[in-house]
Amino acid sequence: MGDEPLRVAVDQTVCIGAAICVRRAWAVFALDDDLVTLIGENGPTVGPVAVPEEYAEAVQKAADECPARAIRVTRDAGADLQGRSWG
Repeated sequence: MGDEPLRVAVDQTVCIGAAICVRRAWAVFALDDDLVTLIGENGPTVGPVAVPEEYAEAVQKAADECPARAIRVTRDAGADLQGRSWG
């Protein structure tokens, strides 16, 4: 489990658009229509996406500081980590 990449997902159903995550890890998070998305290979997504190791600490801090607790992270490859879109 320790060698697994950090994965992240966003739950837009609870996101309040505070954008702390965007300031913490702008290479991973973006603000789209006042809700947070992840920067995926094919454009904005709610995830899950694998986080490059150089951003893992910033992404974990963003999740810890999210006032709505809308960011979920794990290194457990077997964890169910689905993002949720608004609407």
